[in-house]
Amino acid sequence: MAKLMAYALKNKEFIQIAETKTYTVAANNVRTTEIVLHNTDRLLVATAGDPIDTVYPYAIAGKTGDTDKAGKCLVAAAEKDGARIIYASFGDVADLYGGDKVTTNLARFVNAAKVFESVFDNGYQKVTAAELGLQKSFSTGVVGGEESDLKDGQLTMSARLDDVAIRALPDKIANIKANASSITANVVLTAEAQAPITAGQSMGEVQYQLNGQTICTVPLVADFAVNKVLGMEAVPTDDGNVVSVSPESTPLIDRGHKDWDAGDYLTLTFVLLIVLLVALVVIFVLSERKRRYERKRRSARAKKRRPY
Repeated sequence: MAKLMAYALKNKEFIQIAETKTYTVAANNVRTTEIVLHNTDRLLVATAGDPIDTVYPYAIAGKTGDTDKAGKCLVAAAEKDGARIIYASFGDVADLYGGDKVTTNLARFVNAAKVFESVFDNGYQKVTAAELGLQKSFSTGVVGGEESDLKDGQLTMSARLDDVAIRALPDKIANIKANASSITANVVLTAEAQAPITAGQSMGEVQYQLNGQTICTVPLVADFAVNKVLGMEAVPTDDGNVVSVSPESTPLIDRGHKDWDAGDYLTLTFVLLIVLLVALVVIFVLSERKRRYERKRRSARAKKRRPY
């Protein structure tokens, strides 16, 4: 059962469903009333009238099962500081709280919570983000942002590392501490930073990795507000992307959001040559018209002077 739970926990949708406290099944053409389903996992949800508190704050999933031979069974999972524990018990009929039916049914949840806490506290070790000296500050460019609001043309962002700890088995914690300088920070933005932005706005997350393995993921937020450039609009294109357009923008000049390469300069040169060619053609046409006009004037004057 523990292996089955471990496999199921790889599916994020399974965890989302398992953590759902209530779910409403809408009415349909067969059943005219809706049905409200309640989660009966006492590690996740308290039920009115329970004589004891069984909710465990780090529980993420669980399933009970009762049979005459197996007794009262439970497989449950809890997660704390990135460490995950799976608990499986069978035949739990402990007479802990007086032996009445209600409290005996709840005993398995109480026992699971005690085991979880014992393993988290004694079987695992933890190290804080501060101890590891994890990088906290990051920066990015902002599309359509007021330059005066930015710092050196960038928006600075902070990883929420306060009170963050990594909990794992002792040998893993020892390895993390010994290689703290090799931990890398992978910034994953929710989307391209685009003004306006408010202070504290969620910008994405930071994945801290060691040897390609993620050891910790924390939220990333904006350090300050960035106003939108006056006249800047987000224009959706046919392919669903967003192009920012403003009176100051031009398809030929990038406002410092990227370095120009040879292709950019070649494109600019080509466009300038076309503009020059068009200008020469216009000048030539105007000159030809002027010459024709002058010839007509001279011809008209010559006719007036000719004697009859």
